[in-house]
Amino acid sequence: MAKGTVIFLSILAVIALLLVGINIGKKIGTPSSVSVAPTLYNSQPTVYIPSPTIANQSPITNQSISTFTDSSCGYSFSYPGSFMRQETANKKSVIYVDPKNPKTVIAATCGTTLPKPPLPSDEQETVTLAGVTGILYHDTDPNGNPRDDIFVKHPTNGMEIVIAGYGEIFQTIRSTFKFIQ
Repeated sequence: MAKGTVIFLSILAVIALLLVGINIGKKIGTPSSVSVAPTLYNSQPTVYIPSPTIANQSPITNQSISTFTDSSCGYSFSYPGSFMRQETANKKSVIYVDPKNPKTVIAATCGTTLPKPPLPSDEQETVTLAGVTGILYHDTDPNGNPRDDIFVKHPTNGMEIVIAGYGEIFQTIRSTFKFIQ
């Protein structure tokens, strides 16, 4: 084979590999619509909670189910097995994103004291999470999308836990929330 033909075929092979690599990278990259910007209330420590939005989603039914367990904070919850875990800036929060709809997000974190959203009392309600009374804040993200944040104190270790999301999937995930020792 002529030297020019070999060089030409080598260049084509390198270009093809680059294109395949770029397409694979697009599929496994972090969704650009997931906001993991810090939410800071009352000048307290930063807590990273994404801005979840869930619209026209069906609850977790007829799907594979996975369970997240945070043994250091003492809680667990189930979520659709298709959701992907995203890294957070503080490495203490957990964020699960629906790869088919990157705006569908469930987030959770814990700490000794977590800052609460500065919302009026008509945007707060008392709820029960795994048999423990907590506060549900009907919040919005910086883009104006609705977000529900549930703050509850672990009954035995005293850690404060927040789980955030919105819509039917979030309601279903809430029903699977459990405290562990």
